[in-house]
Amino acid sequence: MHCGVLLLGSLVCCVPSQIAASFAESPCEKKYVVAVDTANSTLAEVVTAVSSSLGPGAVRVMDRAEVDNALVTNSSLADLQVDMAFDVDESVVGGLGIDWTAQGGFVENCDAVMQEYIKTRNLLPVRLLCCVAGARECPGCCQQAGVGLFVVPCLLHPGFFLFLSPLLGTCTDPAFRLLQLRIALMGPPASGKTALATALAKHYYIPHITAASALAQVREADSELAAEVNTAIAEAGDGRLATGLFCKAVRSVLEAPKLRNRGYVLDGLPRTFQEAKLLFAEVGEDEEESKGDEDEVITVVPTSLPTAVVMLAGDAEVFSARIKAIPQAQVEGTHNTEEDFARRTKRYNEGNAPEDPRATIVFFENQGGLDTLTLNVEAGSSVEALQAAAVPYIEQGGTPYNYHPTEEELAAVRAAAEAKAEAEAAAKAAAEEARVAEEQRVKAEREAEEQRRMAQIAKQEAQLLEARSAPLRNYLMENVIPTLTQGLLEVTKVEPEDPVDFLAEFLFRNSPNSDGSEYEAKLKASHK
Repeated sequence: MHCGVLLLGSLVCCVPSQIAASFAESPCEKKYVVAVDTANSTLAEVVTAVSSSLGPGAVRVMDRAEVDNALVTNSSLADLQVDMAFDVDESVVGGLGIDWTAQGGFVENCDAVMQEYIKTRNLLPVRLLCCVAGARECPGCCQQAGVGLFVVPCLLHPGFFLFLSPLLGTCTDPAFRLLQLRIALMGPPASGKTALATALAKHYYIPHITAASALAQVREADSELAAEVNTAIAEAGDGRLATGLFCKAVRSVLEAPKLRNRGYVLDGLPRTFQEAKLLFAEVGEDEEESKGDEDEVITVVPTSLPTAVVMLAGDAEVFSARIKAIPQAQVEGTHNTEEDFARRTKRYNEGNAPEDPRATIVFFENQGGLDTLTLNVEAGSSVEALQAAAVPYIEQGGTPYNYHPTEEELAAVRAAAEAKAEAEAAAKAAAEEARVAEEQRVKAEREAEEQRRMAQIAKQEAQLLEARSAPLRNYLMENVIPTLTQGLLEVTKVEPEDPVDFLAEFLFRNSPNSDGSEYEAKLKASHK
């Protein structure tokens, strides 16, 4: 009798009831024995174990509203509510002579199960080392570096994880090639490593790791290494660690489940050949502080070695000018002072001389068998231009695909774009409103100025007219007005029938420059 063994137990409660029903309704040609482990692990313990093996161990518990909504939108989840745990007498299973591999259950043996699965399916994690690197996937180098695919855990049902891992060599759709990305980005101080590393990490949706962030992760952990690092930093006084302990701490972060499965961009490390060896090669405890020699045998760890190494280079004067351009307020308390810049530049140059057989780049080219990329940084070089130059090198094996951006990320990008568009529209409207208001203000000022000018002109004309009419007024006041005033008063007293003729006669008779004879002569002449 051909007998297969189906091991259930920790995951048995997650098996949909249709699977169990199919065994009963459709008998198989082969005979199966259902063997149950004794763990009795809960679904929460199973999910936590998987999360810890593949990531940081974080688990979010769905609230009742989310569960109800999930059951409505996905009817197959209702099958998971069936309790498929079997109460089997140990004597029944014990007598079958089963050669157990993990009788303690899935939770207890989760790491071993994951490693066996990864090894069997040849699934490798994605890492980016940011010293100057990109994902390089030529077949020969991939085989040597152990690079080729990206493991992506995807939750299928509570308690079940599906590993989607199309192989580079067999995947027929280039859009779904899961490439290894371990980028190392190196370069002199102030060469723009951090800016480029940040851009690459955002572009490929992978973590951006710096020396400071790696040490912070180690120091916050509850581990012997954390205690050792914290003690060493406290005793050092200046916060610096010995090279061996420093690389041990950084390596522990790079090999943690989260980065082991997602990959990373390593910013500014390694800085020397020795650091590269301690980070990416097999080393013993007695080698941690050993400088080594040119003839030493170095065995790299393929699954840790960067897939792309990018080196930034350029004129020291360009980088020095960048440091000098930083405002003093931003320099204080950092390593960007001119003295620290000179010290760091000297240290970098000592470990990366062009002809030095133990230069950092030599480790990757000779020991790792990698093709590297050197980007020349000039005064006007932008992050976008450097990224555009690095991406083709990183994607030599094809465009990486790691299930990003997600719908949530796309929604966030759209929301950000809409918010930016709204902000730009609002700014444009505000600018137009300000322009119109400014035009109105200028127009009002011009009109007010014109009114003031016209008023000044009118005032000047009035003053001129006043000045020019003064002699005439004086003449009238002296020769005409007195007599005319008397004549008018006389008219009002006499009230003649012809007041105009009366007034004329009065004026002729009383003119200061005439004795009245001229008037009488004219009067006589008019009566003839």
